[in-house]
Amino acid sequence: MTVTSLPPLSSLPNAETAGKIASTVVFGASTAALYGLWNHVETTDIPVQSVKTASGAVVDAVHRPTLVEYYETLSINGPIAATCFYVMFVVRSKFFGWQDLFFSGSDEGQKEAALYQAWLAKFTTAFSVPYNWFQVAFNLFWCLGTAYTLLQTGQPIVGAESNPPVIGVDGENTSFTGYTSLLLCQLMYLHYLNKYFELFDTVFMVAKGKAATSQMSFLHVYHHNMMIWAWWYAIRGLSGGDTWFGAFFNSFVHIVMYG
Repeated sequence: MTVTSLPPLSSLPNAETAGKIASTVVFGASTAALYGLWNHVETTDIPVQSVKTASGAVVDAVHRPTLVEYYETLSINGPIAATCFYVMFVVRSKFFGWQDLFFSGSDEGQKEAALYQAWLAKFTTAFSVPYNWFQVAFNLFWCLGTAYTLLQTGQPIVGAESNPPVIGVDGENTSFTGYTSLLLCQLMYLHYLNKYFELFDTVFMVAKGKAATSQMSFLHVYHHNMMIWAWWYAIRGLSGGDTWFGAFFNSFVHIVMYG
């Protein structure tokens, strides 16, 4: 006997079609949201000491982007909430499962649970296709954007100091060392946000009925959870300098992995 909150299996749409449509909507909206965050750069006049721009000019009146102030005070609430929900989801899925919440323990209930699981597995497989393309496109964009930024600023591959950017009165993007750019800070922030999207990898395992398998290992759970914390810390004070290297390598690997 099923719980009444579940719709009859016969009333559900085609799993493959529903999965592709749902994923396209979700990650289309996600792309639009990330693009909005990308373009939302405000500035306020904050007194800072005189700095020398990349062209050699010395400017006195400069202002720092408020976006940088936001990065430096990025709330810890996001990583804490993600960790709590993620760990609870993993423990429930791996050691207890979800069938007992919706189906009885009788033979009839188990047979019906298997039919729903088969539908959900097909839906998830279809849903993961646009998700994989989203990850390929995002990480490719990230790697190309980072390479462009490094070339534009002349930042060395290793040894660059990590200082937040300021913008001179002439609009030139510079910093106290001349390397860290606002664009690089934005790219690092987008990389951090994508770590939340990557938690879908675990959700897909559960939806495909693989929660109890070796795929959901301690290493898998530890990696997905700690990546959020690592890049949250990096955004707080290390958006510039050599921080890009770890993110670049991670994004490059994901292009291959999701491709």
